[in-house]
Amino acid sequence: MWGPGLINPTELVYVPLALMKFSKSPTSPHCITRMAGGVVSGNDGTPGKHTVTVTPVYGGNAKQLLSALVSSGSAVPLPLAKRILLHTLRGLAHCHERGFVHTNLDPDNIFFETPLSTNEIGEVVKRDSPPAEQFHDGTTNSAVSQPLPVITLEEALRTNFVLGGFSHGESSSRIPSRCSS
Repeated sequence: MWGPGLINPTELVYVPLALMKFSKSPTSPHCITRMAGGVVSGNDGTPGKHTVTVTPVYGGNAKQLLSALVSSGSAVPLPLAKRILLHTLRGLAHCHERGFVHTNLDPDNIFFETPLSTNEIGEVVKRDSPPAEQFHDGTTNSAVSQPLPVITLEEALRTNFVLGGFSHGESSSRIPSRCSS
């Protein structure tokens, strides 16, 4: 029997259900949220059912940001490292409060919010969009051009970092407690 609408204690977490749980009030600004989603049927090229999850548009991840800083010859300033760590720990606390342990924590799974407005993102998409793909049952367009422009160090020191990448999580009931009571 599945746990509280989220986890099969003998299996890995079903990501869309985990995101739905994280997205319920109270939410955390440091944990990815699910805005909408569902299941769609595939076509001849991708048969079967496919889960679709809609999240906010993020500007990129910590790996891209830190790589850009190092490539430009800058060291990663201690205030930025502290900010990323603090926001990541707050995201982890939110997960743990909901019975979930993140088991794939790395810079690829720590996203940052973009300072771009919806109109500015729209301009990037228009400018950098790949061509639409034709399928037998319709046309598909990319929703967002990736990656968006990397933020500056000044923007990074003000932005919000968000924990994502929940494809390798586990129920906290599967992790043995190392604390004695």
